[in-house]
Amino acid sequence: MEFHAFHGVYPEEKKLGNRFRAEIRMWLDVPFNPENEDLSATVDYAGVYAILKREMENPCALLESLGQRICRDVSAAYSMLDEIQVSISKANPAIGGLCEWVTVSSRWTKEV
Repeated sequence: MEFHAFHGVYPEEKKLGNRFRAEIRMWLDVPFNPENEDLSATVDYAGVYAILKREMENPCALLESLGQRICRDVSAAYSMLDEIQVSISKANPAIGGLCEWVTVSSRWTKEV
């Protein structure tokens, strides 16, 4: 998923924004019956996208914080998930050199 958002620590990032990519991987261990195609029995991708979009519209300084917020909200919305990994990439980060993308990944695992 790709977004224009305003995450970052520098004033220019907060004012101009930047391109971000978000990738989410989700693991669930529930018996799946191919005859039961009830969306409420699994993860609704449109619902996950809505969570990511909402969080991308809520600026923060660190990609690590953003990834953890997404993990928190997705895990709260879909209790059947056992693990979530979110990777957030920022285009052309302000690092003082050439860099096309930088990526930070966050992981959430259900406590048993």
